[in-house]
Amino acid sequence: MKFKFNKNLDYQIEAINAVAEIFETGKNLINNKETFELQSSPIISNELEVDKIRILENLKNIQKQNNI
Repeated sequence: MKFKFNKNLDYQIEAINAVAEIFETGKNLINNKETFELQSSPIISNELEVDKIRILENLKNIQKQNNI
């Protein structure tokens, strides 16, 4: 299966944003000290700092915003 992305289709942008918003924490995950230290290192960990309750709240908000 292949996905074709067209940046000119609003519904595709909205879908991408909805998926990203599920993992929204409401805070900046990288602080200034970490940003400075990361400049010399190409490695950034993939830790997810969103608990299950927050993900569920985000999902409900996205469903409400999109009338689904």
